[in-house]
Amino acid sequence: MGVEGLRDPEGDLLKSVRALVGSDIPIGVSHDLHANVTRERVQHATFIVGYKTNPHRDHSEVGYRVGEILIGTLQGRYRPVM
Repeated sequence: MGVEGLRDPEGDLLKSVRALVGSDIPIGVSHDLHANVTRERVQHATFIVGYKTNPHRDHSEVGYRVGEILIGTLQGRYRPVM
C-alpha cells in the first residue's frame, strides 16, 4: 500500500488494530511476494503468510490459510512464532 506522508501504512494499521484488540488476540496477515516486511508489522502481527505465485493466483488459498491458522491459534492447536 502506498499512502502519501506515511512510510509504513500497513505497519501503522497493524499497530492501531493491536492497540484495539490487545496482546491476547492473534492477528494474521497475508503479503504478496514483494512486500516490505517491517519491524512494525512483525511486532504487531502474530503471523504473516506470503503468496506463492506471481501473478497472484493463490490469494484465496492464502486467505484461507490465514483463517485456518487464526482458528487453530484460538483453539490452542497452533502457537505461531515470527
